[in-house]
Amino acid sequence: MGHEKRMTNINESLKNFVPNLVPNHHPNMIQVNMNKFSFQNLRVYNDLTRFIASSEEIVSDWNKAHAIADHLYRSSEGAVVCLAEACRQKRLLAKQQAADHCAGSILECAACFDLARIKVLCSDTEATAMKNQLGRVFRQLIALRHSWEKLEIQEEESEYEVTHVFNHERLEVYQLALQVNEKL
Repeated sequence: MGHEKRMTNINESLKNFVPNLVPNHHPNMIQVNMNKFSFQNLRVYNDLTRFIASSEEIVSDWNKAHAIADHLYRSSEGAVVCLAEACRQKRLLAKQQAADHCAGSILECAACFDLARIKVLCSDTEATAMKNQLGRVFRQLIALRHSWEKLEIQEEESEYEVTHVFNHERLEVYQLALQVNEKL
């Protein structure tokens, strides 16, 4: 399914969400459009949808015998829907839980690119570029999640030293799982 059609389907499924939960006049919003839902003006949302478009260009060349492509589609769509749900919620705990689900979906996308690299479905350069794009989205999401605690909108990336794109990449169990997949 093409990117535009998939995004149309995602946007159609989001029509049940209440618009204007985030003030459209906030300085961290981009390209404010009153015909959009408020979360669609967030940088994190726009960067996430750009990631989906970029990943679809790469995935379209993958052998469909691998389930990775399907899982990447599902996890990227899940990230968008969970982000919308997080913005829709009014209670802080519910917002944070939905944002956590979104973060989990983003991590799944990153793992898909690790597996794709191992299975030689994409190059190291492509996998790294896509994971860096996801890392930026992930950091924006975490910053947005923290800003809800302060009752102000902020989605600037958290500033901390990055030795890996994602922390789970340092885990021994994750590295062992990647090694097992290399041998398959």
